[in-house]
Amino acid sequence: MKGTMGLLPGIAILVIITCSYIISPGIAGAQPPIEDCVVGIIKLATPDDGTEFTFLSDEGGVVTEFNLIHQDEQTIGFPRTVVLEVVEVVPDNWELVNIECNDNGNVNITIIENGIVAVCVGPEGSGSCVFENVLRERPIPTLSEWGMIAAAAGLALVGVFFATRRKRAVVNS
Repeated sequence: MKGTMGLLPGIAILVIITCSYIISPGIAGAQPPIEDCVVGIIKLATPDDGTEFTFLSDEGGVVTEFNLIHQDEQTIGFPRTVVLEVVEVVPDNWELVNIECNDNGNVNITIIENGIVAVCVGPEGSGSCVFENVLRERPIPTLSEWGMIAAAAGLALVGVFFATRRKRAVVNS
């Protein structure tokens, strides 16, 4: 029992030293805190009809989905150790016509197809990107291939009906 009691104070001192090494940034060898960067995503849509636009945000393999309508903004914070990718899922009948980005120099933003890639290169990096969509003109509805075949078959039946009716009229007169 006496040997066990002598061991416990040594374990307590080891735990305190280990915890202070991990928590205190002033101690040599401890990692400094990671500085974050921020990117704002702004949505513009013409016309402003209340359509929700879905975005996928990939922060180092962690994918998050968010929705924006005309003139909405989503702010995304990410550490320097992560590459941020934001991509818009363009709705049917809409077209993504422009992506325009600004930054303060401590975050590099590259425009990709339907989105952006942002890399934090310095402390307190910030930037914003405007995603602009327009509603495409709706095409005039046309019959599909099967619709055309059905229309042709219908016209053929009508032709057969009138040919038969005319033949009967000639025979009966």
